[in-house]
Amino acid sequence: EEEQLASEGTYSSLQQEAEQKGKKLKKLWGKFKAVQQEVAEINEELQREREDMLDSIRMLTQQMALKNLVIEAFIPDEEAQKVARRATWDEEGEAWVLERVSDEGRREQATGKRPVSASNTRRPTSDFAKIAQSMGDHNPRFKSENILALELDMPERTTYDYGTPGFDDRVQAALNAAFVDEGEMLFNMGGADVILGDENTIKKHAVDRPASARPRSAARRSSKAK
Repeated sequence: EEEQLASEGTYSSLQQEAEQKGKKLKKLWGKFKAVQQEVAEINEELQREREDMLDSIRMLTQQMALKNLVIEAFIPDEEAQKVARRATWDEEGEAWVLERVSDEGRREQATGKRPVSASNTRRPTSDFAKIAQSMGDHNPRFKSENILALELDMPERTTYDYGTPGFDDRVQAALNAAFVDEGEMLFNMGGADVILGDENTIKKHAVDRPASARPRSAARRSSKAK
């Protein structure tokens, strides 16, 4: 349309030329206003998108900081590095994807060294289990090894306790008194006692002894009876 207006360069009078150019100016001014309004709308839309993107960036930054704190506090560095090596960015899905662990990696992970909590132990042991073991508790749940502590199975006894042969109390007392250098043996006829005494003890026992304790002498026979 502009080319068509420009081609019409012949005017019959100055007034006609002014009118034609005025019309063209109005059309161009209307187009300019329309384009200017469109540019303003596009700028507003871009500003809104920019603000939305900034909000998303702030939220993602906070989430990343929180997840980094959780990883540093609860996940060992070795495990975090393993996951980071397996992570790849998917352009089509626009997301991080973890590669599958190969069979070789699984075997290596299965045959790896088991973690321990203290030296000289093959398995982790809690403080409660250590306290129970120190107090002599033989419960298998408190042991770091799969070994049961059973009582000894003693064999049947085939011997007897040695016992001294029995002696009469009087015989034993007499034997004991026989090895004494001084004193005499006094036999108590009323009981099974043998007393080792000196001269005073012998006299005392002689006084206390009743007359019937000594047997009487037999009567002497006369010469005529012979």
